[in-house]
Order: sequence, then C-alpha cells, then structure tokens
Amino acid sequence: MLPKVKEHIENHEIFRIVTIGDSITSAEWVHPNWREILEYVLKSELTDRYFSGDPMGWKIPSWGIRFINAGLDGATTADHVRLLPAHTLFHHPHFAIVILGCNDVLSLEPHETSENLKTLISQLKAEGITVALCNNPYITDATYREKYLPYHAQIETVAHEADCFIDLWRITQEYPLDRMFTFISEGNEEVGMKPGDIDYLHPNALGNAFIAKALLKELFAIDFDPVRYMKDVHNGEMFPTYSYDS
Repeated sequence: MLPKVKEHIENHEIFRIVTIGDSITSAEWVHPNWREILEYVLKSELTDRYFSGDPMGWKIPSWGIRFINAGLDGATTADHVRLLPAHTLFHHPHFAIVILGCNDVLSLEPHETSENLKTLISQLKAEGITVALCNNPYITDATYREKYLPYHAQIETVAHEADCFIDLWRITQEYPLDRMFTFISEGNEEVGMKPGDIDYLHPNALGNAFIAKALLKELFAIDFDPVRYMKDVHNGEMFPTYSYDS
C-alpha cells in the first residue's frame, strides 16, 4: 500500500484516507490516538524511504496525505450507511479504514450488522475507494464479550467484501490488554459499566498505539514499537521515534 500512496502523491495529488467507525475511531478523548499515529508514521516513512534526497522532499508526503476523521461517537453500522454521503463520500477519499459493529449490540440484530457492512463497503468501492475492514479490538469483559460475539461472527462473513481485512480481535489478544485499557468509567448503563469500573471498550493512549501497530503492519508493512513511541511522547520529544532498532 505504501508504494501506491507514494506514486499518488508524487504526481502532486492529495491522497485522502478516511477513518470510519464509532468512538474507538473518533477518539477525541485520547491523544495521541491511532489515527494521529498513522498519519505521523506514514508521512515519516514516506519521507525517509522515498524523498530524503531532497531537502524539501518532506513537503510531498506532509502536504500530500490528508486524514479525515469520520468516526462518530456511539455510531452503529446503520448510522454510517445512512450518513455515508454527508460524512464520508463528501470528502472524496481514496482509502477507507472501517472499524464498526461494537455499538450494534445495543440496537441492531446481528444479521443487520453484516447487511449494513456489505452495503457500506459496496458503496465505498463503487466510488473507487479502497476499503480495509477491521473487527473490534478484543473485549475483556466476559458479559459484554458474549453479547458481541454474534456480531463479531457477522463481521467475519463480509470480510471478503473488503479489499483487505484486519483481525484486530485476534491480534490484540497478543498485546498487553491490562495496560491498554485503564480508563476509569464515569458510568455507562447501556453497556453495563458502573462509575469507577475499568472502561473495557475504550483503549488509552498506549492502547491506541498498539492498534496503530497492528494497522501499520497489516496495511503498510511498517514495523512500529508502541512502547518506544509512547516513551518519547511522555518525554516531550517533538518527533517521537518508533522503530525497534533506533
């Protein structure tokens, strides 16, 4: 995918990446979030790999890649199908990253999740947009996990409809989930969280860095060290490092 982005921006054309999802995608409540990390790393990698020979070469990826946040807090798959023209297609993106389905548990039947995702993917691809579909990061709470599993299964049935599928459910089980989910909930009756409970749905900054690690590897073949990156962020580094060997 990285060479495709390079070729596009080298022709002085803007490459627009849209992220579609719920609060895990909008992530206005945590910084850096996985969207911000992806943008930073992609621009850095493109500069280092392809444009470092020109002192002003950094401008090509820095000015040529635009990330558009189409994540909507509390959104379901049905919401994004309904709002697709106004919130996504309006921006004329070239690439879409979709992480949806967790909130469907609250108001939709499992079969509606797969139907809506199929419609969403079809409409995106009809506009010439490359689509990466992801399932939800692993849910550590057993009660909510059991409610989500039928929806999780439905997401997998439409995985082949997308251009690529990233199994965040499987990948994140290999990560330190106890360090990724540490936010204290103010209470969320809809999902059964009481004030003071650990928020098992919304990853902290380190958790977002681990999600970025998975997406960078699966989509762009970029190795990313979330622990090293977050250490530099906490130390106030202007340009955090993220490679394992730096």
